[in-house]
Amino acid sequence: MSSKIFGYRRVSTEEQSLDRQVLGDVDELFDEKISAVAKERPELQRMISILRPGDHIKVYSVDRLARSVSDMIAIISIIYSKGASIEFMQNALRFDAKNIDPYQKAMLSIITTFAELELDIQRVRRTEGIKKAKELHPEKYQGSKPVVDRGAVEALWKAGKTRGTIAKVMKINPKTVQRILTEIGYEKGLRTCVVRPCMFLSPQASSESP
Repeated sequence: MSSKIFGYRRVSTEEQSLDRQVLGDVDELFDEKISAVAKERPELQRMISILRPGDHIKVYSVDRLARSVSDMIAIISIIYSKGASIEFMQNALRFDAKNIDPYQKAMLSIITTFAELELDIQRVRRTEGIKKAKELHPEKYQGSKPVVDRGAVEALWKAGKTRGTIAKVMKINPKTVQRILTEIGYEKGLRTCVVRPCMFLSPQASSESP
């Protein structure tokens, strides 16, 4: 069976385009829209699984295959074990298990190290950006609304507690207390539920905001 040329292209998100990753003529193309740090990359794994001795892989650039030195070494080692070779078009690097160039090997390590560094910098900037956004707009990062126990509100009301007391005990707004009581079936100021049967909602909760 004659050897084949495979192409592998990758971008990190669905919104990004693969078009600029020009690889020239290939027998089969494997495209992937997934982060390079993802543990599972189905298309990459599928391509490697069908490699045969003499096959060749084209990748646009080093960071399209891996963004850590350890991942890069692991992937290329598997390709070598299959008797195949790999080429990075933009970086003008080619690796063949039968003819390992120590200078190109060193260059690959350097380029991958910088790709890994760039990824780490992006993570730090993203974390700093989120932190800054929280400082500038804390109201947008308050998380989900607190849960209010409607059954507890009704129990306190039936026990004779005022709306203000219930609000303090439950740590919610008095208007929220009144809204819950109205929804359950109590008219404003009345201790008796006007809906029959009375809608006592024991531990059921509501995502009312305080």
